[in-house]
Amino acid sequence: MRELSLQAQFNARVMSVTLIWSYALTMFKVTYERPKPYHRKTASPPIQFFPKNVWIVGSIFTVLTIIAQLNFGHGDDLAAWWIAARLVDQGRSSALYAIDPMDFALATGEDWQREALLISDAAALAHPYVHHPLIAYMLAPLTKIITFRAFVIIIAGINGFCFALLTASSISLWTRQATPTGVLVAGTSVLWLSTAGQLSIYLGQTSPLVFALIALSLVLSRKNPIASGVYIALAALIKVTPAIIIVVFLGFASRRKAGVSALFFSSIMIVVTYMWCGRAVMNSWLDTLSWINEKTLVSPINSSVDSLFAGTRNLTAIVQVISDTPVAVTVIKLCIALVLLGLLLLQCGSKTQHLFEICAVTALISSTALSGLVWLHYALVAIIPIAGTIIIRRNWGVLAVLLILFPPFGASYDNDFSTPLSQPWAALAALLVPLSMLLLSGIDKKSITLARIVSGIAQEFCGSARPSPRLSGTGHRSSNRNSGRNSLRPAPHNHKT
Repeated sequence: MRELSLQAQFNARVMSVTLIWSYALTMFKVTYERPKPYHRKTASPPIQFFPKNVWIVGSIFTVLTIIAQLNFGHGDDLAAWWIAARLVDQGRSSALYAIDPMDFALATGEDWQREALLISDAAALAHPYVHHPLIAYMLAPLTKIITFRAFVIIIAGINGFCFALLTASSISLWTRQATPTGVLVAGTSVLWLSTAGQLSIYLGQTSPLVFALIALSLVLSRKNPIASGVYIALAALIKVTPAIIIVVFLGFASRRKAGVSALFFSSIMIVVTYMWCGRAVMNSWLDTLSWINEKTLVSPINSSVDSLFAGTRNLTAIVQVISDTPVAVTVIKLCIALVLLGLLLLQCGSKTQHLFEICAVTALISSTALSGLVWLHYALVAIIPIAGTIIIRRNWGVLAVLLILFPPFGASYDNDFSTPLSQPWAALAALLVPLSMLLLSGIDKKSITLARIVSGIAQEFCGSARPSPRLSGTGHRSSNRNSGRNSLRPAPHNHKT
């Protein structure tokens, strides 16, 4: 209880300081900054992957995340990466995938137990390894150089920077302009202080890194397809779900180069995996993924439809493994998928200038929400549809979702006494509600026909697409002299694309 109290006090101080700083920087920008005029006839300024304000804000949250990790966090999730790398280094790669068949949070086998005991002071409950084997092989040399505690701190620092990068990319995706510093600070603060953000820090999760890579890849997909392909390939290496973005890239002529780039780098990773890790290890990983897909994993912090409808839990298991999936789960997930697909098709027949962004976000959020694992920290990615709903739909009501992203309703469930109002469906709702609001808005019901829907899809696929706004990337400065007031407005249309 004392640890939770100290964490609450620390978070309150961070919120106060960052909000004051955000307001001061915003007022300074609006009052004093005079951006240079931009002329369409001149060459576009080069895209910067990490603008100055992202570096500054990201560095500050890097320090804050490291401090939080040192004071309140542990490395249970990162222990899986570390132990897997140690096993590879010791020539015991055959023991990489050793999940307890009754409890998904536990690993089995003498090799895992022995390695887990060595780092038990920093990770009391080492989780099993389920990731791509190439990660373990790449990290193996690192285990000879640094300690596990140092590894946890390094990842915490990377995650801290990625909170700012995810916020900036999520906003720039819709505005096609650089994110103002004040908005960046405020958005990053909210994301960092949310239950999903705090849980990522506490567990040593890599969700901030993965979602930041995805968002940045989407932003750069038109102007820098090679970098975009690299980022999405890296994200898909850590988690499988981002691979669906590659399909979206290939479906849009304007983003197809990014899709080809992503396929190229992903193929290289597959070839390297087979050559370096071996077919046996690769097959073991694929068998593990197949096993996970066949089971229902029940936990208070798993908001998937599967877990919510699984029924009575075995209280002795941290993440209970159930073989049978209720029929209702399949029906509900199918209905959700059909509704989202229907709304997406209506968007294809509308006059939206953000069809690619809407399709990509729909694919990402729906594949995440309808999977068998929707951990509470996955709610971090909700910032992308929330930003889109505010920026292109002007619907500020989506901020009501914050009620289920913060305690008490969005708190990580502990027990009925300490977290009585915690809702197990909070993360699922945080993903689906903003996405639904984004898809429901901007549909011209009177003019949409089947022919327009088919025509819209064909235009985007073949390249004779509707006019799209000028892209500025994450590092472009807005040409609008009132940049402080218009920073969350999409860039003006340019019909010469």
